[in-house]
Parts: sequence; structure tokens; C-alpha cells
Amino acid sequence: MFEVGNIVWYIDPKEARVKVCKIVEEIIKKTLAGEESNYVLQIWAGREFKNIGKNRLNGDFYPTKELAKSAMLDSAETAIDRMIHKAESDAADLFADRYQNEIDIAPFQKSPLDDDEGVKVTLEDGTVARVRGL
Repeated sequence: MFEVGNIVWYIDPKEARVKVCKIVEEIIKKTLAGEESNYVLQIWAGREFKNIGKNRLNGDFYPTKELAKSAMLDSAETAIDRMIHKAESDAADLFADRYQNEIDIAPFQKSPLDDDEGVKVTLEDGTVARVRGL
């Protein structure tokens, strides 16, 4: 993905936006510990292009706009799911008494199909259950 001349899509976590970058330079540093690559990216900075080292950017990079879009949608979906879960949790805590009273338990009746093993009860969703020990 990181080769001089390639275009990459950068998701900036600070500004919550996507930026298109061009890789304009590869810097290879060789030391006794090994080899390390860094890249210089050309990025639009409002009025002009600026060259910025990749190591100064904290976000994620993607080789295509489709992959960047998919990552953003996944992130948004996760955030929305967290918000909904928190709201449900808060509602359950705050309104427990109210929701407890609204639960409609269908009265069970003995049907001709009942035997000595218990009573068959049909729940709201159509599930048939056998209740024993009545």
C-alpha cells in the first residue's frame, strides 16, 4: 500500500474526516537494530499542499476510498449501537416499575389437550409452553 506515487485515504481521528494523501517520499533508515521505513505524504492543508511525515499522523490509512468508507460505516454503526445500548440500559433502570406493569402476561387456560403433565400455555409470540406444578 505504501509505495511512492500511490494515493492513500487517511481517516483523521482529530477532525473526524477523510483526507486523500499522495505518498511522495520513502525514507529507509538502517541501524544495528534493523531497517525502518517512514513515508512523507502530500496532503491538502486548506490553501496548499503540505508534506507531512506519516509517523506524525495518528489515524488509519486505506488503499481505496471504498475501504475507507467501509471502515467509517463500521465505526459509526458501533458508536450508534453503543448509544442505543446505553439508552436502553438507562431506560430499564429509570423506568423499571413502569415497564414491569406494562408486561402483558396472557392468562393461561386449561385446554382439552392438557394432561396430567401440566398445562399448555400459548405465549404472545405463538410459542407453546407446558407449565407443570399448577
